[in-house]
Amino acid sequence: MKDKTKEIIGHKRQRNILERMLKREMFPQAVMFTGPEHVGKETIAMACARCLVAGKENLEIDTTKVNEMVDIIIIRPEKEEKRGVVKEKVITAKQIGNCKEKTGLHTYSGKKKVLIINDAHKMTRVAQNSLLKTVEEPGKNLVIIITTHEPDSVIETIHSRCQKMVFELVPEEEMVKIIGYSEKARTMSAGRPGAAMGIIQEQEIQKKYEEIRKEWKDLETKDMVYRFATAEKMAKNVPETIEKVQEWIRYAHDEWKESITSSGARKQVEVLCATVNTMTKTNANTRLVLEDMMINLWSAKREQKAEKQKN
Repeated sequence: MKDKTKEIIGHKRQRNILERMLKREMFPQAVMFTGPEHVGKETIAMACARCLVAGKENLEIDTTKVNEMVDIIIIRPEKEEKRGVVKEKVITAKQIGNCKEKTGLHTYSGKKKVLIINDAHKMTRVAQNSLLKTVEEPGKNLVIIITTHEPDSVIETIHSRCQKMVFELVPEEEMVKIIGYSEKARTMSAGRPGAAMGIIQEQEIQKKYEEIRKEWKDLETKDMVYRFATAEKMAKNVPETIEKVQEWIRYAHDEWKESITSSGARKQVEVLCATVNTMTKTNANTRLVLEDMMINLWSAKREQKAEKQKN
């Protein structure tokens, strides 16, 4: 029986287009995959890279260690920990420069050399300008695949030189048909195969999403002392906190849908979205940003309760 966890989930239209391009040897030299996090952009980028290097046509998850293939170069943000605080670093011009040296070499064993840049929105402006020359004039055997869930953070000159492919949330019925997981996992993954597969393969991830939902519900009954203590704890791991607040946005949005006329429910969504935007696009003090979020959420929740009482 075929292992369903080794299949690419969803995106049939996009996969068909990519496989046609591979078959006809018309794969673009620069392509940008965009769409929400965990929908499969990086997985499909890796599958494309394997096909390009090996000269194959059918996209599938490779069971070999793709990272060890010399003709595939992967860049992604590195993580660092300082004083117990984990942060995701930017992609620097130096990293881009190092990869440009590698891409300039002849292919080792494959038909193509592939450069994958994951989370390309994390590139600094200098790094993006450094990459631009390679995107404008890639070597004959080089293919560049860029993945990002924040395409607006990538400079327009790179956009204009890349063929775009958008990956959307996978319909629930398609995910269930392929991997068949629990209702709880289905709700938590919200159309994101990467999150769903993680829940299937690692119970700890499911536990994490349960804890994130519980923390959101707990905020309803907790005082400001608890909220500020939570903000202090969250400030110690920025990538994890951004992911957590993004999950809270989904929960808050569900609450808003249930009472669409509630300005308090709407404000909770706005507060959370503004927090993610500040944390990802500015150098503001993380703890102060989260404390401000807690205050504004408390105010919005009080307004929502008052509206319910009136009704």
